[in-house]
Amino acid sequence: MRGPIRTVNQCSNVLLGALMMLGLLLITAEAQASQLTFNGEYRQGVGGVAGLDGIVTVAQSPDGKQVYVSALGANGGLTTFDRDQSTGKLLFNQTAKIASYDLVNLAFSADAKHLYATTLLDKLVVLERDTNTGKLSLKTTISDVPGLVNTFLVTVSTDGKHVYVLSRHSSGSDVLAAFARDANSGELSSIAQYFDNVGDVRGLAKASAMVISPDGKSVYVTSSVANSITLFNRDAATGAVTFAEQLSHATPGVAGLLGASDAQISADGKQVYVTSAGDNALVAFNRDVVTGRLSLADVHDSGKNPALVGAQSIGLGHDGAYIFVAATLSDAISVYKRDMQTAKLTLIEALVANAELGGLMGVDSLSVSADGSSLYVAPLAGAVITAFQVSKAPASVDATSGTGETDRSDQKANPALISAESSKGGGGAIDEMAFLVLLCVASVRRRLTRRIL
Repeated sequence: MRGPIRTVNQCSNVLLGALMMLGLLLITAEAQASQLTFNGEYRQGVGGVAGLDGIVTVAQSPDGKQVYVSALGANGGLTTFDRDQSTGKLLFNQTAKIASYDLVNLAFSADAKHLYATTLLDKLVVLERDTNTGKLSLKTTISDVPGLVNTFLVTVSTDGKHVYVLSRHSSGSDVLAAFARDANSGELSSIAQYFDNVGDVRGLAKASAMVISPDGKSVYVTSSVANSITLFNRDAATGAVTFAEQLSHATPGVAGLLGASDAQISADGKQVYVTSAGDNALVAFNRDVVTGRLSLADVHDSGKNPALVGAQSIGLGHDGAYIFVAATLSDAISVYKRDMQTAKLTLIEALVANAELGGLMGVDSLSVSADGSSLYVAPLAGAVITAFQVSKAPASVDATSGTGETDRSDQKANPALISAESSKGGGGAIDEMAFLVLLCVASVRRRLTRRIL
């Protein structure tokens, strides 16, 4: 960090001064045309939209036809939007309560025929999906499995043979449960349970994310308490996993994992990316495709990009060229270009909440469409989905206009845009002012949150 967090009064002065001086925030980085274009907002109670009270998860069907939203508020439920695959626009379809369960985390099978959902109870819900209409119907519920209490995370293996669930056991030991999956019916049968700190198992305490490598060999789990990412080797035939390695904030040569919050793996399996809410960072690892082990490649924190304060969620575009990061305390979405050989990161832009992009206030979750053309984001416990169109390839743009001034045409079209033109140094007073503004906003929000809680 560049200095201590200011007091609320000092922050007010900084914010006012910044707005008077700048009118909008400018942080410099590599010159690019904007990769994100606002494509609509879908808010509870507006235009017939319902069921978005207390959003926790946004998920898309692998065929790109529907977007599903789970919400835990009094007026929440499992909401279905039909998606126009050419424009990315959404049309509200319906909201349903599935057998009175409050569904939390959602994971689709690759064939888009089944949806698996956690419930914060001792049950895992299996839903069958009509691939023509997108309609969901209850298939079965899984319970009476040792350790399956307070389920909160679920994922399906890339080969579709197994489902893995994380739950918080009443003993205080988080549990990873493995299930075999029938590819035709979607039905599950229990294989094994792995309890944190039992035997050689580590890294499951307050687990925040779980991803499986495309080759099916590796399961990675991040922990917000252990400040770590843990590798489990997976037997593709049996579905069993074995602890292999835990990298933490305290591991020599590793940085940026304090409060690890989410993880994604590239489609080629060569890199793993992690966000951390404590270090306000996006961390890149190279992955050994034989062993699954990780080595640190790059770290971007709020010192380089103040729009990473409270980095919470991460998404990768379909072609792997771009990474999207949602930061709750910055009220921002950052876009990074990814070097597919080295995993190095380059900041392209960040969008920060303003009058036009109110749906980015407290942004917590994001979902990238299977074709990579759409990004959908939502605030924690909020009631709005914001949609963006994603450029498929970086446009070739001149860094300067004919007058020799930097071309800000994208920012004129979108005043919430933080552009990126020289993280190579020399951001000067504008960089510092933007940095202070975002840190002050984060400070105020932390104080208000403490008062509420």
